[in-house]
Amino acid sequence: MLDVRSRNTDVDSENILWHLQENGITRHHPEQNRHRSICGLNALKAHNDGHLGKGVTVAIIDSGADREHHNLTDAISAKSASFEAYHDGQGQTATDKKIFNRFDAHGSALAGIVAGRPNHRVSAADLDKLTPQDQALVKTYTGVAPAAEVLVIRLFVNFQPEQFESALNYAAKHADVLLLARTLPQVRKKRATAALADDPDARASTDTLDDSSSFSRIESLLTNIAKEMPVVCAAGNGGFDELSFPASLSMTIAVGAVNELGWRSTYSQYGSGLDVVAPSSDAELLNRDQNRVRLSRKTAKERRFTGDPNSERLGYWGIVSTDNHGEWGYVGLVGEPGNFTPQKGELRFGGTSAAAAQVAGVVALMIGANPALRNRPAKIREILRKTATFKELDDALTRDNQNRRDASTQPSAEFGWGLVDATDAVKEAARSTD
Repeated sequence: MLDVRSRNTDVDSENILWHLQENGITRHHPEQNRHRSICGLNALKAHNDGHLGKGVTVAIIDSGADREHHNLTDAISAKSASFEAYHDGQGQTATDKKIFNRFDAHGSALAGIVAGRPNHRVSAADLDKLTPQDQALVKTYTGVAPAAEVLVIRLFVNFQPEQFESALNYAAKHADVLLLARTLPQVRKKRATAALADDPDARASTDTLDDSSSFSRIESLLTNIAKEMPVVCAAGNGGFDELSFPASLSMTIAVGAVNELGWRSTYSQYGSGLDVVAPSSDAELLNRDQNRVRLSRKTAKERRFTGDPNSERLGYWGIVSTDNHGEWGYVGLVGEPGNFTPQKGELRFGGTSAAAAQVAGVVALMIGANPALRNRPAKIREILRKTATFKELDDALTRDNQNRRDASTQPSAEFGWGLVDATDAVKEAARSTD
């Protein structure tokens, strides 16, 4: 069994792995200078019960990952591949240990959230190169499913439809779970959402499929894959009440984000089709072009949100995860090379990407606990919904008539069926026989 004994749930006073903690646990929140109930995934209890995702493979179609990171070396599958160029649908298997994409650390952070694992074999010389915090994290960091494998499938951001089809087929062949943390970027349609329609400066855009045969094929292919394996998708980061593609597909598991205080992350998309939420970062509400959305007084009142970064409703913490080494990581972009994404600051990791990665890790724990759930995505989604909780969540950012707190009968617009509880989901999965 993987040694997670010294992963330490309190690496420092700010509880850097807060997102894995039991939901509702009280921690000191330095920015608010008081103790607060923290909204966590409750994954550490599952780890302590021996559920680590062993034998399960999670495919991540994204920007690649840093295979040399101390906490990813043993987590990345040897079958990981690059589809950055179209090679008759075959891709290029990565057999070396180079960084797939040194300019984008997004995939490395996702891989760490899903299946990063403690590394107790780091040499003294390597440790001396790290910051004191990173020295501790190398030996203690853990993802949600620290014994699972991640099948890293690299695509450029502006990929061609044929590349994406090939990557999807490759993932379906070699993995048990598929994580799609980004939306399709090729076709965008500008729209004004109902929530922002009264504000001429607040315009959002969403990725949609056009009528071309290539995108129709992708939609059909994804729908078929999602019938056979769990496909976990990020809801989108536009802040409006419509899910992005492919989270909008009825067969996928759509995941939104909440901050550490239990409020919907202001950027997290929500509404019909949202399944569950998971912990992530927060920020002032921004549109796709990263401009501040200036809400009208009426809309701000309806959403009970002012956009004030000092608002008690706005979260401060991000998700600490594995970062690309050196200047090519999130930390390196601000001139402070490190091994892990920062918990606070402008380049902290989060978004609905981070939330979806955590849920993909929980699904790996569930399959590890009950291998009979392989190829049963509908049952997995049913369990995630059934065991999700509204404890510590606050739904006041969205108009009250869109929310219902009883997820046993109707989902909430902001939170779907609630916050994923990893421990309860794994327990329910382990005893599932139908």
